[in-house]
Amino acid sequence: MNSFDSSELLATPKVLIIDDVPANLKVLLASLSDEYDIIMATSGEQGLKLAASTKPDVIMLDISMPGMDGHEVCRQLKSNKELRDIPVVFSTALADPANEAKGLLLGAADFINKPFRIEVVKLRLRNIIDGQRLRKLIENKNLELQVSATSDPLTKLPNRATLDDRLEVAVSLARRNRLPLALLFIDLDGFKLINDQHGHAAGDQLLVRLSQRIQDCLREGDTVARFGGDEFVVIINNLEGETAVLPMLERLLQVLAKPVMYGDTNLQVSASIGVRMITSTFNREPHVKVDQALLIKQADEAMYAAKKAGKNQYAFFGQAPLELLGNPIGNEEIAQALLEDQFELMYCPMADAQTGEIVALEALLRWRHPELGLLSPRVFLLGLEKHSLSVEVGQWVLQNAIKQFSQWRAKGFKVAGNINIGAYHFSRPGFGAGLRKILNDGPAFPGEALILDISEVQDLQAFSAVRQSIQECHDIGASVFLDDFGSGQSSLTFLRECPINGVKLDGALIKEMERTPSTQPMIRKLIELLQVMNLQVVAEFVETEAMKATLTKFGCDRLQGYAIGPTLPPSEVEAFLQDHARAAA
Repeated sequence: MNSFDSSELLATPKVLIIDDVPANLKVLLASLSDEYDIIMATSGEQGLKLAASTKPDVIMLDISMPGMDGHEVCRQLKSNKELRDIPVVFSTALADPANEAKGLLLGAADFINKPFRIEVVKLRLRNIIDGQRLRKLIENKNLELQVSATSDPLTKLPNRATLDDRLEVAVSLARRNRLPLALLFIDLDGFKLINDQHGHAAGDQLLVRLSQRIQDCLREGDTVARFGGDEFVVIINNLEGETAVLPMLERLLQVLAKPVMYGDTNLQVSASIGVRMITSTFNREPHVKVDQALLIKQADEAMYAAKKAGKNQYAFFGQAPLELLGNPIGNEEIAQALLEDQFELMYCPMADAQTGEIVALEALLRWRHPELGLLSPRVFLLGLEKHSLSVEVGQWVLQNAIKQFSQWRAKGFKVAGNINIGAYHFSRPGFGAGLRKILNDGPAFPGEALILDISEVQDLQAFSAVRQSIQECHDIGASVFLDDFGSGQSSLTFLRECPINGVKLDGALIKEMERTPSTQPMIRKLIELLQVMNLQVVAEFVETEAMKATLTKFGCDRLQGYAIGPTLPPSEVEAFLQDHARAAA
């Protein structure tokens, strides 16, 4: 709806008169020009052109005209979306109920009989114009109130309340049309540092610009809403197939990583995107009640998986994007990638919370696929959880990460090496012996400087094997940490029964502290409980100085995230460690 200024109520109204009789036009011009801006046309064709160019407040239209009569003119006016709201008043010398009925069906606002009684004409026109203007004013005031209640005041995007309505409609349409729907949860990587370093005005401008970029990527009918802070939720409707979302995701990552100028400064972040696909299978179950909050939560969980994998990427809830393809990557291709050395490692720094010193580097696996680009392990390892090939990939990570850690150690960087180990790999017989062999056969790297992250295991048969592997790691001197603590159902039982050295708090807990400060006392008590159990506590996804200070005050031992440092390729690690050491000196 176009904006409407109340001053328009005082403007001289424009009246377009379409009549093929010059005498009628002359009478009306003489009688009405003192109150109205009169525009005249002597044919239907001319009247349509003048209506489009002048946008009058009301049109007086003669029914009986040669060529295009008044009924046809009215029909064309009402079929034009830019002209259809202009009131049409038919003028006729025929007091014929059938004519009036036809005119009303076409959308006429009123009828004026000929010969004209000028006072009646003035009164009818005044009533129609005043009513039309007041209606526009009321509609716009209502729209302003509606927008303030349903939109985010900064970005003007729909807010969370509106998102719920849009999602409900989208799911209903997806079920009816039997087409997939994608729900995206977008979180900006490093945004909090923009606020810390450049101020909230800079952060606000960045949010406005990036929200516009998201909108520019979407199609008509899709929705983007600001969920809160630096988080956005996107609904992508009527996908032609589940793979159709992939180009959209790539485009979003590209545009959100481009810098935004703020004065003379380049502001730049990246994005982590979680995707919850609502597929045709779901759509064929109309009896199943949709839990919209759960769908958003699942997309949020996928977003954390993307962050954990190194940020600036996307992850799918419960599936890898390659599972969406008709010919997904098979085990043979992963085995070939091992042979051709297509895998590589990135490194994420970890700091001592009290001193700020970088005490460890976490190795993160990537596959530089010759056709698909750089892939995170969630893309290609999700289907290998209990396959021997996952052990081969895990061994490659151990060998190459330890080799890299030893090289840095030889150059004087006394940082620990942190490596993620898959549950199937870790629970295999002889895991500890294999790790010992890597340490003994490779360049010198002490077992005491090695930290292994493992996932919670609930299977009783695997539980015993995990305990054995933990003990074998301890015999070498390595530490074992439980990853994603707080995301499982029996984590405290696992802590009690397994002799691990520490935990990494699930990223969702840290994010919740930012979203809902009232949860901070609970997190603090949790950290205290873990330390009573003699466990070291690592907090991931620490992206602001404020959160860094809070977690340090709560007693966290180590911190990871943008507030400590970004995930780096090996070629950039040494410079980062040197710069960090100089800054701390």
